[in-house]
Amino acid sequence: MFEQSEYRETIRENVEEGYPILQLRATDADSPSNANIRYRFVGDSATVARAAFEVDPRSGLITTRGSVDREANEHYTLQVEANDQGKDPGPRSANVKVFITVLDENDNVPQFSEKRYVVAVKEDVRPHSEILRVSAVDRDKDSNAAVHYNIISGNSRGQFSIDSVTGEIQVVAPLDYESEREYTLRVRAQDNGRPPLSNNTGIVSVQVTDVNDNPPIFVSTPFQASVLESAPVGSSILHIQAIDTDSGDNARLEYRLTGTSSDTPFVINSATGWVTVSSILDRESVEHYFFGVEARDYGMPPLSATASVTITVMDVNDNRPEFLQKEYYSRLNEDAVVGTSVVTVTAVDRDVNSAVTYQITGGNTRNRFAISTAGGLDYEDQMTYTLAITAKDNGIPQKSDTTYVEVNVNDVNDNAPQFLSPRYQGTVSEDAPPFTSVLQISATDRDAHANGRVQYTFQNGEDGDGDFTIEPTSGIVRTFRRLDRESVPFYELTAYAVDRGVPPQKTPVHIQVTVLDVNDNAPVFPADDFEVLVKENSAVGSVVAQITATDPDEGANAQIMYQIVEGNIPEIFQMDIFSGELTSLIDLDYESRNEYVIVVQATSAPLVSRATVRIKLLDQNDNEPTLQHFQIIFNNFVSNRSNSFPSGVIGRVPAHDPDVSDRLYYTIDRESNNRIMFPVFFFFFFFSGITSSV
Repeated sequence: MFEQSEYRETIRENVEEGYPILQLRATDADSPSNANIRYRFVGDSATVARAAFEVDPRSGLITTRGSVDREANEHYTLQVEANDQGKDPGPRSANVKVFITVLDENDNVPQFSEKRYVVAVKEDVRPHSEILRVSAVDRDKDSNAAVHYNIISGNSRGQFSIDSVTGEIQVVAPLDYESEREYTLRVRAQDNGRPPLSNNTGIVSVQVTDVNDNPPIFVSTPFQASVLESAPVGSSILHIQAIDTDSGDNARLEYRLTGTSSDTPFVINSATGWVTVSSILDRESVEHYFFGVEARDYGMPPLSATASVTITVMDVNDNRPEFLQKEYYSRLNEDAVVGTSVVTVTAVDRDVNSAVTYQITGGNTRNRFAISTAGGLDYEDQMTYTLAITAKDNGIPQKSDTTYVEVNVNDVNDNAPQFLSPRYQGTVSEDAPPFTSVLQISATDRDAHANGRVQYTFQNGEDGDGDFTIEPTSGIVRTFRRLDRESVPFYELTAYAVDRGVPPQKTPVHIQVTVLDVNDNAPVFPADDFEVLVKENSAVGSVVAQITATDPDEGANAQIMYQIVEGNIPEIFQMDIFSGELTSLIDLDYESRNEYVIVVQATSAPLVSRATVRIKLLDQNDNEPTLQHFQIIFNNFVSNRSNSFPSGVIGRVPAHDPDVSDRLYYTIDRESNNRIMFPVFFFFFFFSGITSSV
């Protein structure tokens, strides 16, 4: 018989092998030969029990047999048998249940749910947005299983944060695909055990995906190219190239020319950016072409950039000389000395730098006349001349000797700067910020060294009263302050290209800058409150007034729409949305209502103005007077004197006319039996005497 009906005990997991857990005791009242008690595990749990525990068959002491792991089995229910080994009549036994609870030790490291976490995040994700949750599980129990997270590497710029409890990872600083496309974060999961255990193998790969946040950028600007006027159609002359730091369609570009006309002889390949000749060129017609180019990406929405293009057409010898006159006339005395100038003939060749030489080809009997050509030296044409001087004799055969003379020409400042274009035109929006680039002028100087170095400037009063400035070296014209198109719609400027020669030479060029309108002015009524006089009985649907406002803007920005916004209930008037004409929808009657007050609105989206309009009706004579039946009673008056009837009011005629502007006049249509006449003044009867009978 066991000393207890059941046994309960707790042990820590991972105790060493042979660790004593529980002492079982059973007693047997028989003699020693029948009371030799042996203990063993029995029942269904015997196999499980023997794997983890051992019971001493003689002493009944239960010890650990191997490793005890709470995570494998937290509760054991063992059944132990005590057998007395009796012989007569046979062995007898007793069983008891043993309950062992394994206490947790912090012996398990948190394990992440994924070997590697991968998440794609757009570069424009808003700060403090959740992008991912990591999760780790600790097989231990209670505080030993409570996991906390933190980022231990890969977050050097502090762009991510992790919730230590939930494992939620957030973006806390802006991302930029163009700066860094992928972040590899190492996350630690640590439990709350004593001492704590941690797992540093959590890897989070944050892959930044591109959004279209970068416009194209031209490799160089402005673009300039030269092409021979004889270049065949289809010739490639200029490669326009832009880059976009985005990726995919956000970085795929297409090109188009802007500011061109139907006769512009150039086209651009939208994919490659190569500008080619599309029609025959003629330098003598147009020498310089100025237009723009736009690079646009395929992002949503697309972004674009623009640049200016200048193409100079270079000359080829495709024109013949032509004389300025078909005939020349001159008089020459016969005693003119040899070498006297007779006439100067001139032929012009439209090509550039064409040298024309002359010779007499007929009619020069006995060679009385000769043509010679001569010209001064020009450093810009040739700095050095090497002359061959030949001396020939008259012998037969003729012999000669040759020497060479080198002439070096020193430069002087004899050339003024020349602009690439005779005039420049540009546009700028009136709301452009100060120092906005408007256009670029360019000049060259054929001189050398300092004589050919060009700077650009405005002179006093020629810079739009200080509204523009010019960069001395680049020739870029910029706004100096904000402009106002309503004050100055365009500017006529004069810039100068000045070389550094002594003395310097300068060349002016005309610049026209057109200020583009923006909708920065609201419509303006003539007054905030004004009256309109309208005759009553105006025809229904007729225009009774036209109420207009003015807008100093231009074009679509100055288009005004009108409407009635207050005071037109019920609908009495209608206003034309574009002309401001006010029409009546009902028959206007002064006697019913003599004034209407409405509020009208002028809109130049998004700007509006309002005004109060008082519509006053003018009375018309459209009502007849009304006279009710009436009776005037007065007493007889007896007097022996003539003209002694008392004077004064004897009655009032009850007449009425609804027209307020009408003035009534009264007459007596029929006389009384005594043919007594009473004078009538407006509304009153007066009498001068009373007789004894009427």
